[in-house]
Amino acid sequence: MLNNWAVAEVLARYAHVVDNQEWEELASVFTPDATLEAEKNLIIGLDGIRGYLESFDPKRSHHTLNTITDIDGDVARVWSRFIVVEFDATSLTGDYVDQVTATGDGARISRRRITVRNRPDIAQHEAESFASWARS
Repeated sequence: MLNNWAVAEVLARYAHVVDNQEWEELASVFTPDATLEAEKNLIIGLDGIRGYLESFDPKRSHHTLNTITDIDGDVARVWSRFIVVEFDATSLTGDYVDQVTATGDGARISRRRITVRNRPDIAQHEAESFASWARS
């Protein structure tokens, strides 16, 4: 059975694993068959997710905030905002829409959709909303 604390911890763990490039800990964040949807790409499994995440500048700091959850037994629908602070002090903002699943090893992200927002090339209709979260 999931609870809000377990969900919050796995979201925080994601940021620490990625920012510290501790890829051997990725299995403590994602299920083995997890999917990651980002930039019109669909990445499946831990190896694919690692390859995608490794492709970014390692001098970044991820922050997850404004998280809301809808927990139903062993599965939670989760919507969070993120801020990524780059090495040059610029930032990137967006949304994580996750499915978090209870496993024998604890809460893990089984599905993540990353949507960037507040960029001139991103149409407002592409931003996450309560309607898109409800469909996740």
